[in-house]
Amino acid sequence: MRVWANQISEARNRFSQQRANAKSRGIAWRLTFEQWWAIWDASGKWHMRGKLPEQYCMARYNDKGVYKVGNVEIVTNRTNHKNQRRSAALRLRQSQAIKGRRHLEASLKLMSLKKLEWWGKQDAIQRRLQARRGWNHSEAAKELISKKRLEWLEKQRDVNVPR
Repeated sequence: MRVWANQISEARNRFSQQRANAKSRGIAWRLTFEQWWAIWDASGKWHMRGKLPEQYCMARYNDKGVYKVGNVEIVTNRTNHKNQRRSAALRLRQSQAIKGRRHLEASLKLMSLKKLEWWGKQDAIQRRLQARRGWNHSEAAKELISKKRLEWLEKQRDVNVPR
């Protein structure tokens, strides 16, 4: 198969992406670019690769072991997904990675402001309903709404405290 310079450049980018993705998942990578490209070229499916279920990807046999010659194949994403298994070790690594993430103080403030804006809209809607229909909450309902708002505000103050 004849390969053009821009195809090689794209292939090198895809190779680097797949290798980085494997590393981020804690899977060893033992393929050189030349080996990786030879596998794709031999499959004849390079032009049909992608992320859709019917498109192709490079996958490990039974989703086990390292990425190396003899342990990878070109399969559809649907097949790869069926073979995927999340081992207990993988689930633990993924949950630990997620647990370590925290919102930045600025994003917490922004979320808090958006929630306050939402409450303001609710108040405006309530006032319009009261004006149109002459409808009012009972005193008990007003107390409950006020209590819920105060609880929410307290929770927001606790969340926004820098750690």
